[in-house]
Amino acid sequence: MASPQTRSEKPVENGETAASSPSGFAFAGRVLDLQRGELRSHGRPVHLEYRALAVLIYLLHHRSRVIPRQELVDAVWGVRFLSDNALSRAVSLVRSALRDQARPHRFIATCYGRGYRFVGPVRELEPEDLDDGSVVPARPGATPHEVTRRENASVSLKSKSTSL
Repeated sequence: MASPQTRSEKPVENGETAASSPSGFAFAGRVLDLQRGELRSHGRPVHLEYRALAVLIYLLHHRSRVIPRQELVDAVWGVRFLSDNALSRAVSLVRSALRDQARPHRFIATCYGRGYRFVGPVRELEPEDLDDGSVVPARPGATPHEVTRRENASVSLKSKSTSL
């Protein structure tokens, strides 16, 4: 009997190894927790339809390159033929959720005639970064190193309140 596939046994795709797959992403005050399938902006949940969330996840995983429209459709919808409107709508929903509607786009760039690419700065998160939802998203425009753990922030707040 074959054992369930573990993270390290997943196939390599486009030079990206599954063993290095993150558990989430942090960018511009937002945290995408892949374990929970949840997007948060400055600590608050952001509603995103299932397919739109899948588009965001795929773009984040493959942000080093432009993703052709058909590849995105195949990966998210699993069908060969889909109206152009469905993908455009999903990308529009993601941009709206990320408040990325002004041009040039800060997160999802349209590469005309080619596809889409996630272009914003991103920090990959490990499982320990997401335990108990403890990642505090960085302020907009912060560097990835400015993302801190909530425990550290709460310890600092507690020490201030006890000294009053």
